[in-house]
Amino acid sequence: MRSLTKRDSDGTFRNGNKPRKTTVRTVRARWVEAEGLRLKQMGMTYEAIAGHITAVGRGLEPPALRCSTA
Repeated sequence: MRSLTKRDSDGTFRNGNKPRKTTVRTVRARWVEAEGLRLKQMGMTYEAIAGHITAVGRGLEPPALRCSTA
């Protein structure tokens, strides 16, 4: 049996009468996915990708993939 409760993309429950909102959490998750995919395509190992994403989160390195805000 399917649940009648609606959820947002980040797993939280939402009010079915309101439009979906893009949360900061969702934007961050999509960025991590895109950054990881881009670095994997460049030939980096998963360990190196994890280290890079951690360093970007701490502000020690610039991201390899820039998000467009247009």
